[in-house]
Order: sequence, then structure tokens, then C-alpha cells
Amino acid sequence: MDNLRFTARNYALEHANKIHSDEIARKFGFTGALVPGVGIYSYIIAPAVTIFGSQWLESGTSSVKFLKPVYDGSEVTVQSTQVDASNLHLELYDEKGVLCAIADAGSEPASPVSGENYTFEAPPHPESRRAPLAESLPVGSVLGSLVGTFDSEVLGGHFDPAVRHAALLLALANDVIAANVELGPWIHTASTVAQFSRLNEGESFSLRGFVADSGKKRGHDFVATDLMLFGNSERPIAAIRHSALIRLNTVPTHND
Repeated sequence: MDNLRFTARNYALEHANKIHSDEIARKFGFTGALVPGVGIYSYIIAPAVTIFGSQWLESGTSSVKFLKPVYDGSEVTVQSTQVDASNLHLELYDEKGVLCAIADAGSEPASPVSGENYTFEAPPHPESRRAPLAESLPVGSVLGSLVGTFDSEVLGGHFDPAVRHAALLLALANDVIAANVELGPWIHTASTVAQFSRLNEGESFSLRGFVADSGKKRGHDFVATDLMLFGNSERPIAAIRHSALIRLNTVPTHND
């Protein structure tokens, strides 16, 4: 498959996470505002939909790790390598040839995950959210759940319709962290996704989970969450392992 090229866009200029603003990002040593990880994921995972078809959105798997920052207006290139008939390895480079993200995608149906491990917990009041510290998020602690109604336009025109559903999964995982933790500037670092079905327009959903890991890396507080997205009648949609630096203590290396 030919390499895919995109002009990266920072669609989160007005987002509450000010790592997507030039002023705050520069205070942490970046050249400018960071393009959100959800956007980078939409670029790097695009070959999976092209090669495996839309069925991948209902039963495929993926993992992504963000290595270096991508800035607004950067011309990025996605290189895909077909490992075998069912698996792709993907790499995203900026215009300087810097490897900024890596991903893998598989078309084999994802292994079933028991929903019994994911307890619904009422979301906390915004003023009762946890501090952005590892000690505030002990391993195994249940997170407040995220509930809503699926709207395919929720991400606006920022994403190609072919990958919008996949991007939405990571956007919702971000929302769970933000709903539970009183965040300042923070960085999404990695995700792993197993897809079981797709949400239908207007379908109610709940995203539930718990803390799978937390601690400190190079001075930053991090958390890894284990999440499960359900549709109507407890229909499993996706299992997501979502990791982030929730408090930036020093200049991030972006590959923690």
C-alpha cells in the first residue's frame, strides 16, 4: 500500500487541556501546541480501514504509542507494513522524518472480555475529582463512569468519516480521565483497543473502568486505565487500555 499523507491539525485549541495551546505547551519545552493523540490515532490507523474494510471497526484490534510531539500544520506520513494477512504495523513520521507514533492493527476478531469486571460507578461531582497524582489513583480503584448518547457528529468535521468511530473510542477514554481527575496540562501517551461492535446513532452508552496502573515516570505522574464501553442492553462495544501523563513535573520526553 502507498504511504498516506496528512496535514496534522490541532482541533483542540479551545480544549480545557491547555497542552493544546501554544502558550502552555511552550512552558513545557515544546515548540508549540500539541496535536491531540486522538487526531494522530485517526491518521495512523487509517490504513487499517483501507486494507481490512469497515468490518475492522466492529471486530478489529489496535495499539498505538505516541513517541514525539506532532504540531499543527505538520505534514505527516503514515507507512504501513503488512506483517501477514491479518496484521499491520504502522509508523507515523513528521516532515523532518522523525518517528512520532507507532501502531499495530489486527483484523482477527478480538477475544471476548467479561463485562462483569467493569462496575458502573456514578461520575463524581467536578469539585470532587481526584488530584492529578499517582497516589490519588491506586491500582484497582473504580472510576466514575461516563454515560451519553452516541452522536456521530460529536467530533465535528475533524475526522474522516471512515475512522471517526475508532477516534471516538479514544476521545471517550480521555473524557473518563478528565471526569475523574482534576487535570491541568496532560498528555495521552498510549492506547490499546479491542473492538466488538459499533455504536448506533442515538444509542445510549456507558464507559466504565478502573485504574490498571499508576505511578511516576521521570518525574511525571501517570495513570493507565482499563475501560469497557457498553451500548444498549449491556452490549459490549470495545475494551480500551488508555494511558496518560496526568501531571507534568518536568519537560516531557513524550515517550515515557
